[in-house]
Amino acid sequence: MPVIAHNMLSQFSERQLNITDKNKSKSSEKLSSGYRVNCGADDAAGLAISEKLRWQVRGLDRASQNIRDGMSLLNVADGALVEVHSMLRRMNELVIQAANDSNSYSDRDAIQQEINLLVQEIEQISTDTTFNTMPVFNGENVQTADTVNDLTLSLPLGTNVAINSSNIDLLLNRNADGSYELQDGHTYTFDRNITNATFHIGNGATVSVQNTILNNVAIVCDSAKLYLSNVSIVNENISLTYPKGFEGAPITCKGSTTINYLGTNYFRGTRYSSAQGGPFKDYAGIQVDAGNSLILNGNGSLEASGSNLAAGIGSGWISSQTNNTVSGNITIHSGYINAYSTQNGAGIGGCYEGVNGNIVIDGGSVHASSWESGAGIGTGAIILGTPQHGGSVMINGGTVEAVGGQIDGGAGIGGGFGSHGVNVTISDGTVTAKGGAGGAGIGSGKVYNGIPLISGDITLSGGNVTAVGSTATGGITPATHQGAAIGVGSFHPIGGMTDQDWLDGFGTLTMDGVIGDMHMEGCSAKDGVNYIFSYKGAVTAPQPPQTDTESGAWWIQMGAASGNGIFISTGKISPADLKIDNLEVLSHEKSGFAMTNIQNAIDKVSSIRAHIGVQYNRLEYGQLIDDNTAENSQSAESRIRDTDMAAEMVNHSRHSILQQAGQSMLSQANQIPEGVLRLLQ
Repeated sequence: MPVIAHNMLSQFSERQLNITDKNKSKSSEKLSSGYRVNCGADDAAGLAISEKLRWQVRGLDRASQNIRDGMSLLNVADGALVEVHSMLRRMNELVIQAANDSNSYSDRDAIQQEINLLVQEIEQISTDTTFNTMPVFNGENVQTADTVNDLTLSLPLGTNVAINSSNIDLLLNRNADGSYELQDGHTYTFDRNITNATFHIGNGATVSVQNTILNNVAIVCDSAKLYLSNVSIVNENISLTYPKGFEGAPITCKGSTTINYLGTNYFRGTRYSSAQGGPFKDYAGIQVDAGNSLILNGNGSLEASGSNLAAGIGSGWISSQTNNTVSGNITIHSGYINAYSTQNGAGIGGCYEGVNGNIVIDGGSVHASSWESGAGIGTGAIILGTPQHGGSVMINGGTVEAVGGQIDGGAGIGGGFGSHGVNVTISDGTVTAKGGAGGAGIGSGKVYNGIPLISGDITLSGGNVTAVGSTATGGITPATHQGAAIGVGSFHPIGGMTDQDWLDGFGTLTMDGVIGDMHMEGCSAKDGVNYIFSYKGAVTAPQPPQTDTESGAWWIQMGAASGNGIFISTGKISPADLKIDNLEVLSHEKSGFAMTNIQNAIDKVSSIRAHIGVQYNRLEYGQLIDDNTAENSQSAESRIRDTDMAAEMVNHSRHSILQQAGQSMLSQANQIPEGVLRLLQ
């Protein structure tokens, strides 16, 4: 029907032409930009996936460059160490020459002058070698697991000592009382059956003990470093009269001592009783008394057993003291450790009637237990004295299992029988704490003699924590007053203690920054026998330190996400670190000592260079992985984002033809009203 008011054919043609123009415009965008997805409207899901792949690819490209920078750093370090090796070889040649008595004093003095200049040059390389203006050799000394067997004692004067199973060659002096002290310039050879002897390792010394079984022997470390590999020291738990100066603990840590261990190691303390009627003394497997500290690092296992009333690792007990002192501070970084008391001391921490110092565990696998009434980690049993507060226990990583005394309930972590709990902070790791008979999982031990106990403050901010409060045995404790999973152990019905006294004996429980209810009923679920508390917090990715080179390592970011990287280290090569800062060759005896020190320095530089090579290879593999991942991720992103030019050209041509056809049809549709006008003529 011819009309002029509504030209429907024209409107239809115009709408189709607009659609065609829009499609052609989009096609032109794709052809001109090269991307199939130019905005979210093109492909919303594809855009989100593509952007994620893009930041990953760019991050991997940057990480690959980071790795190349790290490799360049290691190349700089290795290049410097090549020259240090050359100088050490020359120094070795010179000291061998000086050791010959055919040289006059002036000859040896000339050799001494050349050695001194070479030492100064090594010092300059140590301080002046930089990468991006930062000192390269500012890290910790590199000690890897496969080089520990080469470590020997290095005294400030250059003396070298090693203890091993084939023969024990020690530079030491035997005192009149039967003890031994390390001395410079005296060599004594003993067979393997050393007994009733005490070896004192002086301040700042480093000693290696390996593949050795000893009985009734004590090693006393005074701010020393001790390396252990497959060592057993068993001190018999019998009454003996030992020589004056004998220490009944296999290892006693004084000052600030570090123990590094490999292989399988076992240490058992003994009970000492004087024939003159003096006090009984119980010694820990590794003894750390008040005012001292111990750091444990390992790639093997270490078992430490305390005698009777001593801790497995911690303080020893003296019968003449009503309240024994606190243990020293103990830090555990790595390795497998099994520490236990055979009676009333803690597995790790305080002895009987004694409490723990500050205990930090940030790695490794740690099992700590008390046989009778001490805490697994924390204080010993407090029976004759007043309940005491120990130091703090902080767990930042690793796997920890702590079991309180099974006869009279000590806490898994916290107080022994009759002792307050301690402040406990757990931020990471897997922690299982089991109270002994009536002890809390984390908190105080069993309440004794009607004296109210306090659990201590407990803060949980990460990791996986399971605390089990144990039931009482022998019907001593009412079933309604079992040890809490977190809080206070069950109370012994002696004295005027009431239920309210028991329920009020809680510290503060803080979980993820929120203070919670510390009452046993509020934080524990009963499984029919025990009260059990479970907590699972977030595990955060490791973060690089803010001052990498000051911490002894360089953080290399090897991936596109936080925590994807490794630490590399270049060690320290100053003459003091290499123990060549006081070389003297003015006699054949001094030349002999210098020769040994230089040979050890060559071995140490070789170890550092080998360590650098291992790190370089790891970075190289990491770079290959990054490049391969970036390439394949880029390919996946291209399939989503990029335009298929051939297909889009076909699409563009189709839209061009439709556009021309639409324009033609619109033109013809606009001519229809003219036919109506002709009817009016």
